Amino acid sequence: MSAREGARVLPGSGIAVCPRQGRLDRALDAEVTDPSEAIQARAVARYLEQRAAAHDALRGHGVMVLDVTTAQLPAALVERYLAVKREGLL
Repeated sequence: MSAREGARVLPGSGIAVCPRQGRLDRALDAEVTDPSEAIQARAVARYLEQRAAAHDALRGHGVMVLDVTTAQLPAALVERYLAVKREGLL
């Protein structure tokens, strides 16, 4: 899965919604007990580094990025909307 896969820019908003699978976070938090788990943990870490770089590039172009788990997404969207409204960006 590429860093761009799953990202959506909401029309007219300049907000990129990039749902992150919670299992990626759990994979980084898991105890590594053998070489195959170490390889998997490093692969996940590299993927998340590349994903963060893609998000930084989007932010560099003025796009607001929501990088949250799918469980956090509804609340994060509402909070971002309210922040944009509060800042007079609508």
